[in-house]
Amino acid sequence: MQAQAANRGVPLENIVPFYQPIFALANKRVDRYECLARLLDSNQQIVLPNEFLYIIESNHDTADMTSRILELSRAYCCPRQMSWSINLFAEDLDDKPLLANIEALCKDSSKGLCGIDLHFDCIKDNLLVLSTLSKRIPNLHITVDEIDEWGDSLYSVIASGVDAIKIKSSLIKQHAKTKNGRELITKFKLYCQTHNCKLIAEHIEDAESLAAVKEMEILYGQGFYLSHPVPKVVAVHSN
Repeated sequence: MQAQAANRGVPLENIVPFYQPIFALANKRVDRYECLARLLDSNQQIVLPNEFLYIIESNHDTADMTSRILELSRAYCCPRQMSWSINLFAEDLDDKPLLANIEALCKDSSKGLCGIDLHFDCIKDNLLVLSTLSKRIPNLHITVDEIDEWGDSLYSVIASGVDAIKIKSSLIKQHAKTKNGRELITKFKLYCQTHNCKLIAEHIEDAESLAAVKEMEILYGQGFYLSHPVPKVVAVHSN
């Protein structure tokens, strides 16, 4: 079934960004928007990434999709002075024209206004990419997301100079239940502060997760329980 769908392809013109905020939890002020790819079907119904990204990857259309999300997000966010980030595929890090576009965009933007999100699994063993990007595009805001471990590689990522990391709220909730777990989170928070790296709890999907995040005094959060991704932002409150 997936092979047949991949052969049909995905109309890239139907892929659009939806904007999900990252909140400062103390006052629920938006700190940044993540620009998430969504597919609109023939009935204008939303198709989630797990239902179409494998087709994009199978057809080697990742660069075209990322370029489209980049351009649409730029056109929407920059005039509104929104702080925003797009997700990159691992393959995008080797795409010279795409990186050149991001570099040009950042030169015309305030520091940190434009950003990228990189999956932890695709970057943890390739820290040279992070340092190269930071040096090449100093205005670029770099976030590493989808983190579900506390290993040495995570500390190395933070020390590399990224601007923010996203820890899955399920991991925080799990460790908040024990004294040793709470001590580990506290130590980790201090490490992030030392390296000027923002710590964000992501995938906050219920009240219990949010309570654990707040109990551990993690300042930033993102997830469906706080806000669903939307095609338009009613009011901009990002820094």
